[in-house]
Amino acid sequence: MKVNGVHHINIKTENMERAVKFYEDILECEKIYSRNVDGVEMAFMKTGNTIFELFKSKEDVDYKHIDGVINHFAMDVTDIHGILERCKSHGVRILQPVNNIQLDGNILYAFVEGPEKERIEFFEYI
Repeated sequence: MKVNGVHHINIKTENMERAVKFYEDILECEKIYSRNVDGVEMAFMKTGNTIFELFKSKEDVDYKHIDGVINHFAMDVTDIHGILERCKSHGVRILQPVNNIQLDGNILYAFVEGPEKERIEFFEYI
């Protein structure tokens, strides 16, 4: 047995159209698959080797952000300042502006809030 990596990250949404627009227009993901089965909507959005599964259930569920075991996900970017400008121009809430840190290299990072209050980190090696 071998684990090959993460296949996708599931994000619950109250508004599929808004979520797809965010991941397409701001994060430049490609919608590779969508389906609506018995009132359950799914859209798979791909960027690089990462797939986000946007999921809207027909059930009346409380979708408020709960800071659980997984606090955020990070996206590897090449122009952190450019993507933050794009986020600002679309009214995306900036949670933390660009900071510099030394980890396994010199890194810039910043946090924004997605349409369902998911915390997204942008991570750039410089």
